[in-house]
Order: sequence, then structure tokens, then C-alpha cells
Amino acid sequence: MILFDLIYEHIEMYQLYIQNNNEEKPSSNLSPKNMGYNLIKSVVGIGLLSISYTLKQCGWSFLIILCFTSLVTLYNAINIGNLVKKYSKEVDYIINYSTLGYFTYGKYLATLISICCTIEIYMVSLVVVNLAINFILQLSFIPDNYKTCIEIFIISCYFSVSFFRKYENIAILSLCGLGTNILLIICLIIKLCTTKNIVIDYKIIEITNIPSCIGISLFSFGGHVIFPEIFDTIKTKNKLSKTISLSWIPITLITLTFAVLGFILFGNNTLDNIMSDMEKGYVKNTLIILLFFNLVFSFPLLVNPLLSKIEHVNCILTRFLYMISLFLICHYWKSFIQMMSLTGVILENMTSLILPPILILKADNTLNIYHKILNILIIIFGLSIMISGIIIETRN
Repeated sequence: MILFDLIYEHIEMYQLYIQNNNEEKPSSNLSPKNMGYNLIKSVVGIGLLSISYTLKQCGWSFLIILCFTSLVTLYNAINIGNLVKKYSKEVDYIINYSTLGYFTYGKYLATLISICCTIEIYMVSLVVVNLAINFILQLSFIPDNYKTCIEIFIISCYFSVSFFRKYENIAILSLCGLGTNILLIICLIIKLCTTKNIVIDYKIIEITNIPSCIGISLFSFGGHVIFPEIFDTIKTKNKLSKTISLSWIPITLITLTFAVLGFILFGNNTLDNIMSDMEKGYVKNTLIILLFFNLVFSFPLLVNPLLSKIEHVNCILTRFLYMISLFLICHYWKSFIQMMSLTGVILENMTSLILPPILILKADNTLNIYHKILNILIIIFGLSIMISGIIIETRN
């Protein structure tokens, strides 16, 4: 409890810092369209690159898992949106996940949520940086002995864009990032039409891989950890639920399309990072560069909720130390798929499946019996996946 009190004191200090520096709450700036761009970009991203490999590992039943995960995470996203609408008028600073926990259950749950969100954002940052390093090192014109220099260059790029903090500016970057995802799908379709003799295993399901596969699917439809900040930037709160629902359509379609195309194209040779499956050449080099910038442009949207809590100490120093820590860990921990699976099963599970129904059950007294039962079932499902996933990942 003492640790929780200390952490919560830091949260209160951050809120006082905002108030004392007269920072305006940026919750009425974005149109539903721009907020939708940020929402789509916060979900569609790094999960796509391993979704085809997960389909190979789990079997074709993984498509059903993806659809189910999409529906559940959409339901929870709308629940978070309803909580943001309810509490955003009560504070002068931008809503975050721990704020929702404070208004529903008090400071101890707010502190627990803050810890979970901090770890999750950091782990996802590791995945993003690790993936960018792996991308650039696959370029055919990069010598092997320049690896450390490339890592420093990538960290410098991430450090530079981390200072983008206005969501209206980030919306432009999000739109550009979505363009690279669509371009990649088009290239996969073209390559599929020109590729022959692909060996595909048509297994339906692999039971032992289901928990870890659900972890990857949560990574593909996650992002709930930063949803409160994104939702609080929309100008018209009454259009929030509609905007979330409409944004989820391209999110689901892109994810399903990418999973099927990647697996059909590379078959049983599909690797955990789909870019590793492609033959070297100018096409692969172009796609790698586009996807690298896609990852870089998504970074401000990811880390702002975390860095904004601690940067009042020293903005530049804080971000510099944050990037240095990412660099050191990524330099020695190379497993991209293991990072994603662990983060999805434990942290994305917590923020995307378990916490939203816990919060909405306490905050919304108008829920009917069917919605209450549904939220309880989602909590049970999330806990069961977390426990089984931890057991399997520990054995592996």
C-alpha cells in the first residue's frame, strides 16, 4: 500500500503540474474524422507483421479468433468511450486510463492501472523499436558490420518524433501510416498473382497454440491503453461511439486481409516477421523503408501518454533516457514474436479485455442484465487466457 501511495502521489503531482502551467485541455480540437485516423493507426500496425505466422501456427480457426477478438475489443472500446464522455467534464486535464480507474474505484486501482499501462506502453515501444531495427538490417544495401550504427540512427529517429505532442499533427502522420499499410496489401496481392507452387498446410486448429495466438490477436486489436487520451480529443463527444464503430471496420478488414494474403503467399514457410519471407530486391527495400517510416510516425501516438506523466522533471533528458533504455534492451533481446506474445497475453489482455468491463460495471448504473452478464463473461475469458498464456509461455 505504501508503494501505491507513492506512485499515486506522482500521478497527483503530474496533474498539479498541468494545472499550474495553465495547459489547456486539448479535448475539443479534433474532428471525428481525424480522431478516427488516430484510432485506426493506434490499432493497425505492428500486429499485422506477425498475423500470417500466427495463422500458420494456430490453423484456419484463427480467423474465427480474430473476428471474435475484434468484436470483444470493439465492445470494450465503446465502453471506454462512454467512460470518457462521462468523466471528461469533471477534470481540466486530458483523460487517461488511470483517471477512469480513480473515478470508479479510487486511487489504488488508479495506481494499479497506471503501473499496467506504463509497462504495456514500454513493452510495445520495445516491439516497435526492435521491429524497425530488424527491418532496416534486411535492406540489401546495408553492410552487416554497420549494425550498431543503424541501431543508433533508428533510436535517433524515434527520439526526434517523440516531441510531436499535438493530436491534430499526429493525425496527419497517422493518415500517412495507413497509406503504407494499404500499399503493402496491394503489393502482396500483386506478388500473390505472380507466385506459383506455394505449399500450404490446411490444418483447422492447433489447440496448444491457441492462448499465445489470442495474445497476438489482442496485439492486433489492442491499443486500449491509449484510447482514453485519443477519445478525449474529439470535438463532439456525442459522435464518439459512432466514430469508434466506423473506425473498427477498416481495422478488422485490414487485419483479416493481411493474415490471409500473407499465409497464402508464403505458405508453410511463413516466418514470424512477414518481411523476412520476401525475396531481396528493390521491391522489398521500398516496402521496408515505407514500413519503417510507418513505425516511426506511430511512435508519438504510442509514447505520449507515458512520457507526458514524467517529462515535467526534464523533457529532453526524460525522452533521451527512455530511448537509451529501449536501445540497450533491443540490442540484447532479439525475439520479436516473444515480445508480442508476452505483451499481448498479459498486458494487452489486461487493458483491452479485463479492465474495461470492470470499470463499466461500477460506473454505469443503467446497464441491463444482459450487458452485465456479457461484461462478466469477458472478464472470465480474459483471466483464463492470461493464466493459460503465462503457463504456456513459461514452458516455452
